[in-house]
Amino acid sequence: MHIGLVGCGKKKLNYTAPARELYQGELFKKAAAYCDRNYDGWYILSAKHGLVHPDTVLEPYDATLNDMNQSEVDLWAQEVASSLNGGTYYIHAGKQYQHLKNYLADYNIPVPTVGIGKKLQWYKEQEKPQFYCVLSNRDFLKVKKDGHETKVPIWRFIDGQENWLTSLVYIKPGAWQTDPVPGHRFLDCGAWSYKNDEVPKWSVDECIEMYNQYANMGDIITSPDHLVMRNHDATIENERIALSLSNAHKFIKKHTKQFVPIAVTHGNDIDKRIAMTKQLLDMGYRYIAIGGVAGRAGNRKFVQEVIERTCNLREHGYFKIHVLGISALSWLPVYEEYGVNSYDGSSMFFSAFTGASYYWLDPNHISGITKYSVKDLNAEDIPICHCPACVTMRKQGDDTRTMGSNERNMGRAVHNINVYLQAKKSGIKPKPRQVSLFDEGVSYGINNSQT
Repeated sequence: MHIGLVGCGKKKLNYTAPARELYQGELFKKAAAYCDRNYDGWYILSAKHGLVHPDTVLEPYDATLNDMNQSEVDLWAQEVASSLNGGTYYIHAGKQYQHLKNYLADYNIPVPTVGIGKKLQWYKEQEKPQFYCVLSNRDFLKVKKDGHETKVPIWRFIDGQENWLTSLVYIKPGAWQTDPVPGHRFLDCGAWSYKNDEVPKWSVDECIEMYNQYANMGDIITSPDHLVMRNHDATIENERIALSLSNAHKFIKKHTKQFVPIAVTHGNDIDKRIAMTKQLLDMGYRYIAIGGVAGRAGNRKFVQEVIERTCNLREHGYFKIHVLGISALSWLPVYEEYGVNSYDGSSMFFSAFTGASYYWLDPNHISGITKYSVKDLNAEDIPICHCPACVTMRKQGDDTRTMGSNERNMGRAVHNINVYLQAKKSGIKPKPRQVSLFDEGVSYGINNSQT
């Protein structure tokens, strides 16, 4: 169970009301709404009443942990902890209330301990669809210095990215322990890698074992699913859906509770997809991934109907939704309209290699991004970039605006990710259009700069 713990607020109604309504502070409201959407349940941390259910009716009061001495805070924390029955707890409260962590086995503090303004901004950002950068089989740049060559993780060259998606196919045992990916992670089973096999590459137990080894508390972990391809007939479609559902049922019962389980829906028939989603929700899943749509991104009507009908199932209870493989800017208004929680994509990375594309922010372009062909243009005809990846590459004689080496391709891929993040942050909203898969995705990932 994932349980949110929200600190009470000083600003209250002046009359008796359910606890969820009594506290009137903006920070409390944002934290409560976030916990209501993202966890299995949530409670309020009250300086006077201890652990409070949101529906408990309370009278107005004036008490705060800030007025207590340390021994009193310790006693309060112990009493609250004794009221909790186990699970992973996410503390959305001020520093004094965070003292509770000393008495919890599994806890997480999602919001940075910063000023109220920055905390409010954090919650505001979480209301938007979250982008997960995809880490593929190559997740480093070779940096040359003083005659030595070092493999530096690409997340060191990307600004402002905190969410990462990668597959069990690509996880490298050594690197993920010695220089772990920062922030929040989404680990999937790599269904595309065994799409031509009769059964998934790994069993449920094998996936769980690997997730336990590589995932961090609060990370998203995926039940082993099986892709339904467009050329599959109804018999194969039904067999793969049944296999994915069977695995999902075993997975939800066996997964380690400190992680967030997600199951993937597939199907050429939208009715079958919706029926599959309903079964997954009945199993207990509260995070559903819409799979098998990256290859259909050009068929906007089909993909949008899948998203809309999946989101409509929230009438029977809220759950989170992730769209696998489509991250073009033209899809963001759709995600916002229907309340999609997260999405990912990887064509930005692959276009740097297979298409020799160099991305550049362009608010006037229909897609929000202009793509220069490094293969067809001279470097001087392409804008020069000063992102961490491009600067590092140029210092060692590798211009990302030119062909010639795998390293330049890799640097250009990281550059493209930085441009995408810049375009997303700028709020550019391109006009929806029919496009190819190559145009529709965008992704790959990394964080922070400086090497």
